[in-house]
Amino acid sequence: MRKFWLSTHKLHLSCSSKKLGPCYIDPFKVSQKIGAVLAEKLKPALQDAKKRQMIFKLLGHDFVETYFSEYPNFPSLLLYPNMSELEYTPLEKKTQAWLLKQCTKAAEETGCNFSDGELSMEMTGFVNHTYSLVEKEMELHLAKHEIKEKRKKDIYSLMCMQSLPASGRLEVSLGRTWKNVYRLFMCRVHKCPWDIIDSSLFKIKFTFNLNIYFQIKDKRRTSARQVGSPEYSCAGSEVLGDAVCKIILLEPENMRMVCENLSGRLLPKKLRQFIWMDKLLKSDKYYKGDISKNIEKEMRGKYGRTLEHKLAELKLRRATRSPISGMIENAVVEKYGNTPCMQNFAADEHMILESSKTLNVLYVYNGTYEPYFIHWLFPLQMAFKQTPTTAEHPYELFMYLHLLIKNTFPSWLEIFAMAERVMSTLKTEYVELFTHLQRSFRKNINFDPKDFLVELIARERAEALKLYAHDSRSDQSMLQGELLASPVIFLRKWMGEGFVNSLDLPAVLLIWDQLFMQDWNHKVMESFCLAILLLLKDSIMSAKDYPAVRQVFLYEACHLFTSDIQRAWIHLQQGGLPADIPEMNRLKERQLPDQSPRLQEKNYINSSKICSLGVKDILMKLVLPLQKADTSSNVWLKSFDHNTVEVTVSLFYGDVLLISKTSSMKPILTEKLKLNKGSKNELISFTIKLNDVFEFDFMDPFEYVTDTKSGENPFLLLKAVYSDGIRDVLPLGWTKVEAFKQETSNIFKVWKPQESSFFLSLHPGEDPDSTDESTPGINRLCN
Repeated sequence: MRKFWLSTHKLHLSCSSKKLGPCYIDPFKVSQKIGAVLAEKLKPALQDAKKRQMIFKLLGHDFVETYFSEYPNFPSLLLYPNMSELEYTPLEKKTQAWLLKQCTKAAEETGCNFSDGELSMEMTGFVNHTYSLVEKEMELHLAKHEIKEKRKKDIYSLMCMQSLPASGRLEVSLGRTWKNVYRLFMCRVHKCPWDIIDSSLFKIKFTFNLNIYFQIKDKRRTSARQVGSPEYSCAGSEVLGDAVCKIILLEPENMRMVCENLSGRLLPKKLRQFIWMDKLLKSDKYYKGDISKNIEKEMRGKYGRTLEHKLAELKLRRATRSPISGMIENAVVEKYGNTPCMQNFAADEHMILESSKTLNVLYVYNGTYEPYFIHWLFPLQMAFKQTPTTAEHPYELFMYLHLLIKNTFPSWLEIFAMAERVMSTLKTEYVELFTHLQRSFRKNINFDPKDFLVELIARERAEALKLYAHDSRSDQSMLQGELLASPVIFLRKWMGEGFVNSLDLPAVLLIWDQLFMQDWNHKVMESFCLAILLLLKDSIMSAKDYPAVRQVFLYEACHLFTSDIQRAWIHLQQGGLPADIPEMNRLKERQLPDQSPRLQEKNYINSSKICSLGVKDILMKLVLPLQKADTSSNVWLKSFDHNTVEVTVSLFYGDVLLISKTSSMKPILTEKLKLNKGSKNELISFTIKLNDVFEFDFMDPFEYVTDTKSGENPFLLLKAVYSDGIRDVLPLGWTKVEAFKQETSNIFKVWKPQESSFFLSLHPGEDPDSTDESTPGINRLCN
């Protein structure tokens, strides 16, 4: 039996040199097995001379020589004057389609086709070997990607060492890092005792004389840095996603298969950008079904020409500065500060400016602006985030947003219909929850229609305007009751804002991934809405009146685990019972007992988030006694080097360490003095300044703390250590800083940093339980 070999011409082999690698790998019998059956199927059609010659042309010389060498072969039959062009083209197309059909039948009969039947031994071997080749190649790509990312991080760390000279930056930083790692390792392995340090000496030295001065600033005022895009996929997923993008580029018809197989999954960053852009560009009726690669270029040109015309018409210099730019910027800042999934970026001036510019361009383009466009734009910003941002990026985002508004996002009338269907499903599948919602929603009604102004206007513009223009309070109350008497208004708000104002960022991206992959099918949004509603079942059942229900709908969903939402949605897609979903919520139930307007102000969801914080300008004064520098354990006092002092700033919530950051730049000596010269108590004073800026992002302690106790609060722990390059790291002292003040935003409690300077004394030696900062021993700091 003849064997066929796979050529390595276009394969990337993991060998040192391609010249030394094989030209062909592993013999296969698949082609011969299919070819023999195909030849038998074709023989009856070879009686017609012209058709036979077209079959020979399409099959190729090798196949004809192998199976049809006894048949006459006259290529001239396909040429003029034997055959005209009008006759040649239809015959070629018809023969191609017929051959493909016969080849498929031959593959099915021989067990070499990917169908429901069992594969033949030859095909199984081919598939397994091909899979192993792809697997090895992907492993090679992953290894290269990891090395590349590691180099990027190393380069970034080196660039941060601004105090080091450029010529010696690499050598010094690497050497120092290795020393620190080695010392830490040796300390942990040998459990080096700290009693070699004279603790009484440190009490004398530092209790009163060591002071630290530093300043705490809100990041919105001290830094205009760009917040990085959160990473929700590993390096391996990103590499695989990039490979899938290349496959789709080569064969666009694979897009549908990819979307079907990735249904229910959070997409890697590159694949998300590729799929979202493809769906947005092809949502335009003019380009629907187009597989050309110039769609984006054509659209850019079309949008650019229209913008140029609008700028001339409005007599504007820039499209990013519209007549209502001030109003847009204020609205963007407000939305970023009040929306849960956007709050992490509230300090990112680049993000806010980018959002404002994009909405300004949209207004210049077609004169439209709505506050909820800020929510619709945010997922697009996260999906297509650039670092650093180019000047044309707001124009790209404007194009994507306009295509989303025009072609893909459901209209308000469609959203109202979808919300009604969700409530109808709830009434059918979960009567208990539906009845409780209807009953509790009518108790202690005290709402502000402005919360739902968009829904009101979209529902019935005339009645909404009448609501604000009418003088009669009784008529107003009647109209409010008619329009807002059903909990369906909250479902409209969820879906109308694309869940951006209700969920955390990973959950928002998950939902938008599914919507794009399924061409914004309304059933996808309805299923997510129902899944989230059922996951909140326990919290809703504990709410007894309108204020409590409102609290759950508007502020509770953002605390759900993304994986629970994902499981619940997949469960519904697979035909599972809605009644099973409430048990999928792994979040600890938060009780909202019998809340009334009188008690509402005192009852809050137990979620006190910590706002972003910056610590800088640390000024430290060290006073060291010289008379004890001669002792064997304190020889380091004679050769004290201020350059080796390091400061670590740690953020705690109660007894749990949330995050720590250590200084990386060399301290600057600002003053050196000798005190009490000639006396027995001679001292030397060092005043050093650290140029490091310690920045902490907005965070929710609930993600780190499983059981929050009342009375617990966040605080900073500052530690100073010294190393002379010979002995282990020596703790100089520590201090606790009450840097936060609790404030209330809507129904949330948040911890905001106090914008002020502190002058504190360090406690000598180690901090309590320094070998494990997450142990309850830290509680002693809180008392």
